[in-house]
Parts: sequence; structure tokens; C-alpha cells
Amino acid sequence: MFFDAMARKLFEDAGLSFIEQPQQPWKRAYQETIYGPRHVIYPTTRTEEREDKLKWVGPISRTFWNLYSRKNSVWAGRKIADIFKSARIGVTLGSAREHYLRKRGAKNVVAVARDDQLFAMLNANRIDVLAMGFASIDFLTNDLKQPDIDIGLLTSYRVCYLYFALSKDSPNTDVMDLQNSLERFYQDGRFLAMRRKFDLNADPENYFIKAITDPKNRNVGCKDID
Repeated sequence: MFFDAMARKLFEDAGLSFIEQPQQPWKRAYQETIYGPRHVIYPTTRTEEREDKLKWVGPISRTFWNLYSRKNSVWAGRKIADIFKSARIGVTLGSAREHYLRKRGAKNVVAVARDDQLFAMLNANRIDVLAMGFASIDFLTNDLKQPDIDIGLLTSYRVCYLYFALSKDSPNTDVMDLQNSLERFYQDGRFLAMRRKFDLNADPENYFIKAITDPKNRNVGCKDID
């Protein structure tokens, strides 16, 4: 995975040792990072609610928060306020999206542990709308183990930058060393080279690439689109 390779390289360049853990449910990993010593999770959305609970290195990616449903569903063309008021919206348990949707006033949020469970629930008509990132949608729609669902984008409602998030007890010197390692990674061409290695867009003129590598976005979290 691209972010795993990126994390290894940055920690190695910063001269910091690390132990990799198997992937686990997001909420558990997040709680371990909040309450446990010297944990790191990634890629993680930097929100106002999380700002003071963690320490941040990045950004390392950017994502648009989207709402999806079956193509030609009754929700197509509806305003966000209508969707939040009436639709059963599926979201990953403990994610920043869950917290935001509830804060934004979504009336029927259905939270489960994993994205693939949400996909199955949409197929079984147990939810109407998915609050999920494009990368997850793309992966699940191309996974032969998942049901074949013709999914369409309803709307984008927020843009967020993603970071490496470290436990609060992480030394500030470690955070600074990792951030400096990331800056060198962006500046010397290794970031684009690694993206090419993973068959990802590496065009330096691409708007996404420019946004991630622009120093002006170093402390940007999330912004509402509408």
C-alpha cells in the first residue's frame, strides 16, 4: 500500500524506529492512538475535534467527502439538506465522517465497523446513501468478492486534508523530524517517484499534487464545500 511505503520511508529517513501492526477496525486503532503510548495512525483526517488530541505530520493526501447511492435512485438531484433529513446514511463507525454527519444534523446515521459492511447493506437496501471516500468506493466496486452495484456520486460536501496522526505523548522532536523528512520527500522528487511506482497520478501540474505539496496547506484540516 502506498501510505505504508511512505510511512516506512519517512520514519527511516527521520532515524526513528517503528513496529508495524496488522490492520484493525478504525475505531479501535483511533482509540489506541488517543489513549495509548507512542501510536501512529494514517492517513487520518485532521478535524477541529481531533486537533488537540493528537500530533500531526502532513498533509499526505486530500480527499473529498462524498455521498453516493445507487445510480438513478430517488436521492439523485436532491439537496444535501433533504438527504441529511430523510436518508439512511451509512458511515464507518468512529470515523470523522460519522461525527461530522451527526453534528451537521443528519437524522438517520447508520455506523458500522467496516466499509465493506456498508457496501453489503446498500445492496440489501438497509441503507440509502453511503458517506465514503472515493478510494473506498473504487476499491469495493472493483472487488470481485463484493456485490455488483451500480453506484453514482450524489454530491461532494467537504474537502479534507489527511495526515499521519501521532499520540500526544510523542516527543515534539520526533514530530518535527518526521515533518522535515516529509518536506524533503516532497522537494527531492521521491514523492512523485513513489506514486509512479504504485501507478498513481504523478503529474507535478496536477491540482491534487500541487495542493498536497504546497507549504501553504501544511496545517489545513477540513473545509465545507457548500
